[in-house]
Amino acid sequence: GTHVLNIVGTSGKPASGSITIKLMIADLKETRRALDERKLKLKRVIQALELEEEAEKVDEEEHSDVDDDDD
Repeated sequence: GTHVLNIVGTSGKPASGSITIKLMIADLKETRRALDERKLKLKRVIQALELEEEAEKVDEEEHSDVDDDDD
């Protein structure tokens, strides 16, 4: 039927849908780059928080040792 003719390209020219696909691919690649940047930022925040948490543990242990010495 006529529906098939609208979908199948009969000439050597790229179908108009291929431009849409190219744009979609470019958009997805840009989204991936943005997500990679965000992932890196989140990783840095997590590392900073873990370092802070570790420093607090050491601080608590040092204060605990000082309190034990008072006995």
